[in-house]
Amino acid sequence: MILILYDEAIKDFESVLLLDKEYSPAYVNLGIIYMNLTMNYWKAIKYFNLAIKSNPVYIRAYLCRAQAYRYVHDLKRAYLDYTKAIHMDPTNTQIYIYRGQTILEMGDLKLAAFCVQYASFMKDNVNSRASNDNDFGTVINRGGSAKIRSKNEGISTLSSMTNSVAAQNQSVTQQALVFSFLKNHDKAISVLEQELKVKATTSIYNLLGRVYMKAKKWKEAVMAFEKSIDLNFDETKSSKNMSTTSSSFSKMANLTGLKANKKDLIDAYFMKGQCFIETKHYTDAYSSFDKVIDLNPENAQAFYHRGIARVHLKHQRCIQDFNKALALDPSLFEAFLARACIYGMQERYTKAILNCNEAVRLNSKSVRGYLYRGALKYMSRSFNYAIKDLTEAINLDQTCALAYFNRALCYEQIQSFKNALKDFSIVLMLGDFLKFKVLINRGLLYFHTKDYFNALNDFKMAAVYSPSDFDIQHMIGLCLHKLERYSEAISVLSEAYQINPRFFNALISRGNVYVDLGHDKAFEKAQKDYGTVLDLYPDNLDAHINLAYLFQITGRFKLAWDQFTKAIQLKPKFIPAYEGRSVVCLQMSDTLAALKDINQAIKIRPNAELLVNRGVIYQFMADNVNAMRDYQSALLMDPMFGLAYFNSANVLLLHKQFSQALKNLDMAIDKCHMKDESTYQNRAIARALAGDISGAFRDLCEAIKYGKYTSHLFMNRGILLYKMENYKLADKDFSTAISLSPNDAVLYKLRADCKGKLDMKDEALVDYQMAVDLKQREKF
Repeated sequence: MILILYDEAIKDFESVLLLDKEYSPAYVNLGIIYMNLTMNYWKAIKYFNLAIKSNPVYIRAYLCRAQAYRYVHDLKRAYLDYTKAIHMDPTNTQIYIYRGQTILEMGDLKLAAFCVQYASFMKDNVNSRASNDNDFGTVINRGGSAKIRSKNEGISTLSSMTNSVAAQNQSVTQQALVFSFLKNHDKAISVLEQELKVKATTSIYNLLGRVYMKAKKWKEAVMAFEKSIDLNFDETKSSKNMSTTSSSFSKMANLTGLKANKKDLIDAYFMKGQCFIETKHYTDAYSSFDKVIDLNPENAQAFYHRGIARVHLKHQRCIQDFNKALALDPSLFEAFLARACIYGMQERYTKAILNCNEAVRLNSKSVRGYLYRGALKYMSRSFNYAIKDLTEAINLDQTCALAYFNRALCYEQIQSFKNALKDFSIVLMLGDFLKFKVLINRGLLYFHTKDYFNALNDFKMAAVYSPSDFDIQHMIGLCLHKLERYSEAISVLSEAYQINPRFFNALISRGNVYVDLGHDKAFEKAQKDYGTVLDLYPDNLDAHINLAYLFQITGRFKLAWDQFTKAIQLKPKFIPAYEGRSVVCLQMSDTLAALKDINQAIKIRPNAELLVNRGVIYQFMADNVNAMRDYQSALLMDPMFGLAYFNSANVLLLHKQFSQALKNLDMAIDKCHMKDESTYQNRAIARALAGDISGAFRDLCEAIKYGKYTSHLFMNRGILLYKMENYKLADKDFSTAISLSPNDAVLYKLRADCKGKLDMKDEALVDYQMAVDLKQREKF
C-alpha cells in the first residue's frame, strides 16, 4: 500500500544519503519525486546525474533521466540515455519502445516504427522482464515512493501492489499498443478480443475502442465504449452491495477500484463523444460530453469538446463552454482557437485574432494557430500580415495544402500574381485535396492575366470534376473566344445555355463571339441572342450595352444611342452606358454631347481609363492643352496605364517634342507592356523624326510582327529602306503593301520611284500609269 507521504519519503532518502553518499537508488527516488511531484525537472536531472556518477551501470537512473530530458524537450539527450540503457540490457523490450516514442517525438516516424517493430518481435526473457517493466512504468506514471524497506531495491514498494495477473494484462496491452502503432489494427483488435474472452475489464474495452478509432471504425468503437460503460455500472453496483463489515484494507482496495472504475467510465464517455463527432452525430456527442462533465466538473477537455458539438448544433451558448474550459485550464490552446472561430463567424475579427495570438503564445508550433490567424487577417483585409502567418504555418508543415492555398489568395489580392500561381501549383502537387478549387481559382487568375491558353486548360480539368457546371462551361467558352477559336466557343456556350436556360450570360457571350466573326449573318445571330435575353429579362444591362455596341459597329448610331439611353434609364449611375454613349456621340460628330456624357461618368467614379477617353474627345475638339492635362491626371491615378503614355506621346509629336514623346512611348512598351502594332509604329515615327533611322526600322519590324496584314506598316518600312538606299528590299515592301491595298495610288507611285532607282524603267512607267489612273478614278 502506498501512503503518498512525499515529504517523509524525501527526509528518509536524504537520511540514507547521509549514511551512504554512494547509494544510487536514493538519488533516483529523490529525482522521481522532484520530477513528478514538484515538476522541478532540472533538479531531478541533477539527482539522476549523481546516481549515475555513483553507479555508472545503474539502468534505472538512465531511464529516469531520459524521461526527465523528454519533459524538458531535450530529446537528443533522452535518446542517448535510452541507447545506453539498451546497451546495458539489450533484451528489455520496454526500453526499445520508450526509445521509439522519443524518436517519434523527434519527427522520424520511419525509425520510430522500426524500433517498436523490433521490440514487438523480441520474445526472449519477456516474462522475466515483466515485473521490472511494471516497476519502471509505475515509477514514471505515479511519481511517488514510500519509505525504503529493502536495501537491495530502493523503491520496491512501488510495485508491491502488482501481481502476476496484472503483469499478464500489461503484456497483452503492450502487444495491442505495438500492433496499433505499426498500423496493424486487425491484429491489435484480435489480441484484445481474445483477452476479453478470458476476462472482461473496462480498461481493455476502452483500449479496444481506441484501436477501433485509430482504424476509423467508429461504430465498432462506440459499441466497445458502451460495453465498457455497462460493465462499469455492473462493477460499481456489485461494489456497493459488498458487506460493510470488511476489513480496513478491503475498504481501501474497494475505494481504489471505484476510483479506477470512475476513471474508465469518464474515458469511455469521452471517447464515445469523440466518435460521435467524427460520425457527425452531434446530439449524441453533446450528451456523452455532458455525462463526462457530470462525473468530473473539472474536466476542461470535456467542456471544450462539448463546445465543439454545440457549434455544429448551432447552439447560441457554445462559447460559454470554451470560456469554462479556459477557466479550468488556461493552457488549453485549442479552446482559444475554437473561440477565435466563433468570433470569426460573427465577423468580430479583432477579438478572433487576439484569441489566435494567445493560442500561438501557448503553442508556437501550432500550424492551426497560424493558419487560423492568417485566414482572419485575410478577412480583415490585412493581406501582408496574413501572408506572414501563412508562411510561418508552411515553415512548420511544408505539406499543409490549405496554407499554400490561402497564401495564394492573399498574393492574388496584393496583385503578386506570379507568387499566387506558384502557390496554387504547389497545392496541386501535394495531392487531390482542394484540387477542384485550385483549378477554378488558378484558371480565373490566368484569365485575369490574359494567359487564356493556361486558363482554358485549368477550366477543362475542372470540368472533369463537375461536367454539369454551367459557370465552368461559360469560362471555357470565354477562353476559346479570346483565343479566336470562335466555332468551338459557340459550341461550348450553347452547351452552357442548354444546361441552364436561365443562364443569360451564356447567350450574351455567344452574341459577342458572333460579333467578332465580323460578317452580316453573324451580326444577325448576335442581335438575336441579345434580343432573346431582353425578351426574357428586359432589365439586363449587359444585353443592352452589347446590343448597343453591335449597332455602333454596324453603323446604326441612332439605335446604339437609344440602347445606351435605356441602360442609363434602368441604372442612372451605370458608367459603361455613359462611356459607350459618349463614343457614339463622338462618331456622330457631336463632341459636346460626348464630352457631357464622359464628364458624367467621371463624376460617378473617376478612373484612368475615363480620363484618357475624355482626353481623346478634347483632341477631337483640337483642345490639346486639356487633353494633355487629362492624360497626366490619368498617370497620377494609375502610373502603369499604357494608353495615357501612348496618347500623350501623340500630342507631344504634334508639338514636335520628339525626345519627350519617345520617353512616353518607351514607358508604354517597356513598363506597361503595351506591345502592339500602333505603339511600335508611333515610336518608329518618333525615332525617324528624331533622326534615328535604324531604331525606327527595328520598331517597324516589331510592328509588322503584330500586324502582318496592315499595308501602311509595309509602306512606312519601305520608305525607310528607300531613305537607307536599300531599294531592293524597299521594292519588296511596297509590293507587299500593294497586295494588301491594291487601290492605293500612293503605293504605286512609291514603288515606281523605287523601280526607277533600280533601273527598271518599264516597270516604273507601268506603276506611274497605274497611280495616275487610280487618282483620276478617285476624282470621278
